[in-house]
Amino acid sequence: MHFSAEILIVEESQPQAAQLQAMLEDHNFHGTWVATGEAALAALQQRRPSIVLSSVALPDMDGYHLCRTIKNDPHLKTLPVILMIPLSDSRGDHRALQSKADGIITQAYTEKFLLSRIKYVLANQTPTLPPEHLYRGSGPPVPPPSPLPHPPLDSTVAERVEERIRELALAESNHRMLLDSNTDAMIVVTAEKRVRYVNPAAEMLLQQPASTLIDAEPAFTLAVGEIKEVTVPQHSGEPVIAEMRVAGIVWEGRPAMLAILRDITARKQAEEAVHRAKEAAEVADQSKSDFLANMSHEIRTPMNGIIGMTEMLLETAMTEEQKDFALTVKSCAHSLLGIINEILDFSKIEAGKLDLEFLDFDLRTSLETVTELFAKTAADKHIELTLLTFHDVPNVLHGDPERIRQILINFVGNAIKFTEKGEVAIRVSVADDSPTQALIRFEVTDTGIGIPADRMDRLFRTFSQVDSSSTRKYGGTGLGLAISKKLAELMGGEVGAVSELGKGSTFWFTAQLEKRLLESVPMKATRTHLHGLRAFIVDNNHTNRTILHHQLTSWGIAVELADSGIRALDLLDIARQEQRSFDIGVLDWQMSEMDGLTLARAIRSRPEWNHTRLVFLTSVGQRGDGARAREAGIQAYLTKPVRQSQLFECLCLLASQPEQKPVSPLQPLITRHTLAEISSPMKILVAEDNPVNQKLTVRLLERLGYRSDVANNGREAVEALARYPYAVVLMDCQMPEMDGFEATALIRTRDRERDTHTPIIAVTAYTLEKDRERCLRSGMDAYIPKPVNAPHLKAMLEKWVPSHTSRISENDVIIANPRLPLIPTAPDESASATNGQPSRLLLAEDNAVNQKLALHILSKMGYDVDVVGTGREALAALAQRPYQLVLMDCQMPEMDGFEATAQIRTNDSRLGTHTTIVALTAHALKGDRERCLAAGMDDYLTKPIDRETLRTTLEKWGGKPMLTTTDAASRNVSQEVPLIHQFDTPPHHFPIAHK
Repeated sequence: MHFSAEILIVEESQPQAAQLQAMLEDHNFHGTWVATGEAALAALQQRRPSIVLSSVALPDMDGYHLCRTIKNDPHLKTLPVILMIPLSDSRGDHRALQSKADGIITQAYTEKFLLSRIKYVLANQTPTLPPEHLYRGSGPPVPPPSPLPHPPLDSTVAERVEERIRELALAESNHRMLLDSNTDAMIVVTAEKRVRYVNPAAEMLLQQPASTLIDAEPAFTLAVGEIKEVTVPQHSGEPVIAEMRVAGIVWEGRPAMLAILRDITARKQAEEAVHRAKEAAEVADQSKSDFLANMSHEIRTPMNGIIGMTEMLLETAMTEEQKDFALTVKSCAHSLLGIINEILDFSKIEAGKLDLEFLDFDLRTSLETVTELFAKTAADKHIELTLLTFHDVPNVLHGDPERIRQILINFVGNAIKFTEKGEVAIRVSVADDSPTQALIRFEVTDTGIGIPADRMDRLFRTFSQVDSSSTRKYGGTGLGLAISKKLAELMGGEVGAVSELGKGSTFWFTAQLEKRLLESVPMKATRTHLHGLRAFIVDNNHTNRTILHHQLTSWGIAVELADSGIRALDLLDIARQEQRSFDIGVLDWQMSEMDGLTLARAIRSRPEWNHTRLVFLTSVGQRGDGARAREAGIQAYLTKPVRQSQLFECLCLLASQPEQKPVSPLQPLITRHTLAEISSPMKILVAEDNPVNQKLTVRLLERLGYRSDVANNGREAVEALARYPYAVVLMDCQMPEMDGFEATALIRTRDRERDTHTPIIAVTAYTLEKDRERCLRSGMDAYIPKPVNAPHLKAMLEKWVPSHTSRISENDVIIANPRLPLIPTAPDESASATNGQPSRLLLAEDNAVNQKLALHILSKMGYDVDVVGTGREALAALAQRPYQLVLMDCQMPEMDGFEATAQIRTNDSRLGTHTTIVALTAHALKGDRERCLAAGMDDYLTKPIDRETLRTTLEKWGGKPMLTTTDAASRNVSQEVPLIHQFDTPPHHFPIAHK
């Protein structure tokens, strides 16, 4: 086979050399391999190749040394040498130039570039020319000119000239080699727009040989200094995108332009892929948002119907038992709504969609809604629930009050749940402060059971609980603390907890909030009724329309209904033609065809309806909705389910505001936080330095229905009054830094400047008549001696705060879930069936509502039932008497259903009996049925319990009840059911019921 060229490969690695040989032979080159520089020199003495291709990393002499040796040999100096330099060798190019290499290839290289480099070096081989022929451009050699007569040069000067010419020739050779070895395409273009030079990379990019490109016009327009992207067509495949930079140079002694083109096709493809991925992520992100919004709407809509219809039911005539059932439904609905909100919030966290809604709010009002929410629960457990807000905490802030309240409700709810005696204290202080920002710290401290040190790491983790066993006494989803942590972080704060087992815990969080001026607080309602107003309701849900229609008409409002935005506009047009007007419009946000926001904008676009006040009701509620609603001309924005009292207060406030034509988008938006602030009572400032007296006074004021702030001395009291107009100041006379007398003097000076009067009541341990006179002379209005007497304090406040009214509770009804105070039965032989089997059932269930529901259902079916609250109590009951069947809840405190069943089966084996046990569980997960049956239970029912399934199961295992359904129905369930006699010697005291 005839090869086009012979190439000597100098490479220490045999696999690399073999790969090079195979590559070269595929392109009609013959490669001879040697492993060292010495072997290469020996091979060159035997046979001269066309080119030497050498790695610089060689064992004896490196490639640079080999190249210099070849170039210094008179017989070999014209032999082309290409050096392969590793990318890690930062000085490789410089060393290659010094060694006089003809070409440089940086590893790792492509096959295409290596071959083009070899071909270029071979094509540019020329015999050694005398110096005078080195600077004649790229044309044929020019014969030397006839010598001109000149005086003979000094030999030393002649040698210097020749040396200088050689240096210039070497410099040009080096420059050309740098251009040739560059992986970027290099094109030199003259001022006349002619190509004078292209390197091998340019030949590869343009897919044309240098002979075709030289002296041709360039394919691109060039301008010195420009940087742009150009598209280079390819003979096959997609065009190449290149970044072109143009610089001015001197080439062959004349001005020229150097165009440097770098292939950026891969980068552009990557950018396009990133762009497509970003668009896909945004679409997916929007899909998540839409899904969450839709889920929120779909879940809250029926919840709104359940709660609203229950409220309507409670307004009708009912027996005491029916009212109890309705209140229980309402309580359970609110509990379910809380769980749904947690799950939705967790879903938003997972989707990265948990956002905040920023608005101006009164922090103290938000705090007091929390204490009011838990006041009855704490009182039922005989726990003290206190709130202490330090005086330097700003009143009006800008942030998300609902999220702050959500975290506090979680912390306080947990504290009360895990505390059996003592107190739960909320403390609010300023952790850090600036002229425009405040870092507020919220602490909830309890005297509860505490948390073991080895379980503290489970806090604030998703789906994690300190006690996750099936026998745990306290329930919960395990999401609350994780959600609280995320919310605090969104508000620029953090969360934490400290605890001591058996002594209690403190959970805290911080939130970064903006300060606002006092004037930001909304106005108060002047209207207390809604009689005579006209309103239209727009909602595509029939149940929601029914509830709203019932509520508004009961308040004396004339109401018209529309089931869509289009019908609402038709309704407004008809009213205008009949010269009727509407005072209020209640709009649902999410509706098909035309949503509430679009409808609001359509209404505001018509001047004749600008006076109508619009209320938005939404079940979705996302960040920015409030701002969008305000811009659309909405004046009130409430989230479903909406309480009757909340809606009533909202409409009263709207009706109290003056008409604006058109409605200003800068008008404050009424929200549930606004309503809470409006209905709050007047506030009292307690100036007292003793912590015990502070706590006592604040608690007394809470019991009297007053809100209060605490100042530790007179100076803090003066500063607090500068920020907020308190109704009354309870001023201790003896305090550090500034006493009560000096503080009173400063307050009176400020009162005279503002033409106001702040009532100040002295509270002092000095009880002499001269002390009282001194207080009054200093400007105080009244005097209360310590210790403070509650009736005396109440009378004094009623005198100085005559306009005080208790606030409306945010919760219309709060249902506690007390266990039925029932006791175990004694054996009743008369109640046995004719076949000798007992007719009574035993229900082991710890949830009070489930107890009540099961008792009612089973009683209607004709069964007699005893109720216990734990597995241990079930064992004690079975030890006293046999039962026809046991309905066993699986998850109960102290002893769960599985452990209780195991012990019952042990007793059955010992006595030779079999107790029928039917499992009741709310889990209903895969494998639960098998687990129950494996534990020894006979059957399995899931909650919520279907009546017919329950009836079938009971009849299957225990037969029909002794009492017929007709007899059971004849019972007057509203009558008092007598308690059953206790056992003569009960093994333990445990609650148990008989129905």
